[in-house]
Amino acid sequence: MQNPHLKKFFIFFLKMVDGAYYGLYNKCTNHSNIVITWHTVERGGSALIEIDKYSRTPIYEQIVNAFEQLIASAELKPNEVLPSVRVLSQKLSINPNTLQKAYAELERKGLCYSVPGSGRFIAEDAQSKVLGKKQELLQELKAIAEELRLFRVSLNEILEAVKAVFEKGG
Repeated sequence: MQNPHLKKFFIFFLKMVDGAYYGLYNKCTNHSNIVITWHTVERGGSALIEIDKYSRTPIYEQIVNAFEQLIASAELKPNEVLPSVRVLSQKLSINPNTLQKAYAELERKGLCYSVPGSGRFIAEDAQSKVLGKKQELLQELKAIAEELRLFRVSLNEILEAVKAVFEKGG
């Protein structure tokens, strides 16, 4: 049975190919989440940005995380144009200043760059930077696991805690 509070509608947007935007967006809302999926014409793939307006994670961080995931999965390629702040903020139904803050954070991390008058683009080495962050996190996880072992936390307890995070989807 479909949730009666779930609203679906379709809009055109996103991939810029030869100066024109292509793709189909599917936007679903259910009072707390905004899920945007775009299907690109040039690769036939899809990208996903999910925003939870009631999450403890600020919206701009959710956007940064979503773009990092898209870069890591090679859904966004080097020198690929990012949607404009104005257009994407309208599609996500968020304040443009929030999206500008997210884009500024992506630039600060070296994942994208701006070309005045042309927009923002994915940096050449963005994927390696994001994957480097993954290795850092795995090292932190190893250090935490070592500390937990010293406190005699069982492997099963650790695995259950990690499993709970993955099952929750976050």
